Amino acid sequence: MNDRNGRRHPRIAQEHIASAVPIAKPDETIGHVEARLIGESKSLETINYVYVVKDDGALVGVFSIKELFRQPKTAHVLDVMKREPLTVYPKTDQARVARLAIKHGIKAVPVVDKQHHLLGVVPSDAIFHILEQEHTTNFLRLAGVHSPHMDGMELSRIPIASLFWRRFPWLIVGLLGGMGAAFVVEYFERASVSEVLIIAFIPAVVYIADAVGSQTQTIFIRALALEEKLNVRLYAWREARVGMLLALSLGLIAGSLVFLRWQTGAVGLVVATSFFVTILIAMTIALLLPLLFHKLKWDPAVASGPFATVIRDITTLVIYFTIAERILAMTG
Repeated sequence: MNDRNGRRHPRIAQEHIASAVPIAKPDETIGHVEARLIGESKSLETINYVYVVKDDGALVGVFSIKELFRQPKTAHVLDVMKREPLTVYPKTDQARVARLAIKHGIKAVPVVDKQHHLLGVVPSDAIFHILEQEHTTNFLRLAGVHSPHMDGMELSRIPIASLFWRRFPWLIVGLLGGMGAAFVVEYFERASVSEVLIIAFIPAVVYIADAVGSQTQTIFIRALALEEKLNVRLYAWREARVGMLLALSLGLIAGSLVFLRWQTGAVGLVVATSFFVTILIAMTIALLLPLLFHKLKWDPAVASGPFATVIRDITTLVIYFTIAERILAMTG
């Protein structure tokens, strides 16, 4: 089961659905419902809301327990209930259920079938459990740990072999990326870029590109996850303007510092231009990777791990040395 971002999530687990919940009929009075629920209170699994169903079990409304005790006992349920309550299906991704509960500020989410018959609710404790599980999974993915079927397992109890294979694949990607970066440096050193200062600024250029790219990806992935109707084009245009300001500001500062400290206009121009271009490219990669993963039905959060870092680092080095080669050749 995939959510709107392409990430694979488990459907709602049966143990997360409470079936013994307060029920009322539309034509009942509040006093009648109150008296019945007091007698049934010990058998109910959750008592945050009263769910209003028709004779065939179809959910037509809901009202809170607090509202139950506020209303006159002679009032009818039909006049008190909130119509068309938020509902989910048994096959709904559990992460989406938790997000809906948070977004709409409700303590429990009703589960219905295709005919809108009430099957039960996902109560608050189950929602907290889902959020904790999702947080753990996302945290591990950000660290490049492949963690399928974690199911809330305590990390200290996972077998050593399992931990190894969950961490090893992305580290291999990082290793290959590091080797690729070394080949890029070696190629340009042999070609024409042998200026010591040019080599000295590699860490700074790579770090800034990584930092800006990570910021952009983190914010974008969060927007994809939480904003149901995110306009990607408008979002990208806004990020493009932010990127231009960041690239221009950081480029001018870096180039000026190099010129003032080492009195070399050529290297200062290389650094300034490289900062400007690599920041824009890093932000572009940060937006395109999550979208690509979404199209491929993969988790966009993976795009913020080692895979994205490798792509950014190699791209940054190629751009940096290409700019250095051209500018140094022209200033000779």
